[in-house]
Amino acid sequence: MASADFRQKFISKTGLNPYQLMEYIVKCIIGVAGTFMLFLFFPTFRDQLYWVIISVMLSITHDNDSKAAVDRMKGNLMGSIVGLIGYLLEMLVHRSPVLSQFAEPVSSISLIIIGVVITISLCAFMCFISVTRTALVAFFIVMIYEDNHHSYNGAIIRLVSTVTGCLLGLVINKTFSWFIRKTFDEVKAMTMHKPKEKEPSNEDSESIY
Repeated sequence: MASADFRQKFISKTGLNPYQLMEYIVKCIIGVAGTFMLFLFFPTFRDQLYWVIISVMLSITHDNDSKAAVDRMKGNLMGSIVGLIGYLLEMLVHRSPVLSQFAEPVSSISLIIIGVVITISLCAFMCFISVTRTALVAFFIVMIYEDNHHSYNGAIIRLVSTVTGCLLGLVINKTFSWFIRKTFDEVKAMTMHKPKEKEPSNEDSESIY
């Protein structure tokens, strides 16, 4: 009785049952450990460790809903592509003898505004409006990186790191979802096929007497 009361109070307070909370903590620990293990095998890319961890943490959900990981990949893909296109346009303008004379005073703010409009419009027309904020964040990060490093590597690095983290989070979600469903099905099957005790028939009763 006390255990049932504690469980009910815990759920009303947190929105989760104790098992879901422990499962979520374990999944996040596995995600962080898996990311560090990944970069032990690929030390060249350890500078991107934090991007992968962020993506993993944002992709893992307490209810094993894989939609978060998929949506994050969509948003980052969209934002990174727009950021890369924006950077290439900026390079094209600055290398043009004619356009470069007019581009310097307004190039950065103009590209950012155009990029924001394009990102939101693409998300809307491709039915990705729910991931618009993720796409805009990816766009700004790519633009800032490229502006500071004068390289298109920012878009590629951001995209690869995010997709890697999202895939890792997706695998963790799917694995736990499969394990829970399999365990539930086994328990349900055991309950449904539990042999019932045979009730004595009238003939058996008469034979006893």
